[in-house]
Amino acid sequence: MHPAAAPSGGGKGSGPASGGGIGGGSGGNGSGDGDGGTDLEQIAGTITSGDYPRALREAGLGGRVSFLFTVEPSGRVGACHVTASSGVPELDRLTCSLVQQRFRYRPSTNAFGRPISDEVEGQQEWIARSR
Repeated sequence: MHPAAAPSGGGKGSGPASGGGIGGGSGGNGSGDGDGGTDLEQIAGTITSGDYPRALREAGLGGRVSFLFTVEPSGRVGACHVTASSGVPELDRLTCSLVQQRFRYRPSTNAFGRPISDEVEGQQEWIARSR
């Protein structure tokens, strides 16, 4: 899962996020309402197939988690909220937890060069593959 930052110049990103396969995804096709700031840029973090809980994968439990998270002025992820459940509560919780733990950003800045918070939408596809 690699959400892309909204090209926002300090505005909030919104729009469809797409993903395919474990760890696939992108987020934020936003429109800027900022003047002269810089865009949000992801500098670290990913969700990989190794993150898929073995018991859930082997049981054939998976799905797509859609979520919205806030990137704080520090570049760390603050709040993360599931906007559409995978139908598997453990995967929903795990997705936001991994995003909060691992993802880091170079934050958006306003016209004065000060870091500001931003929002990013994303999706994580957890696909149980048979052996």
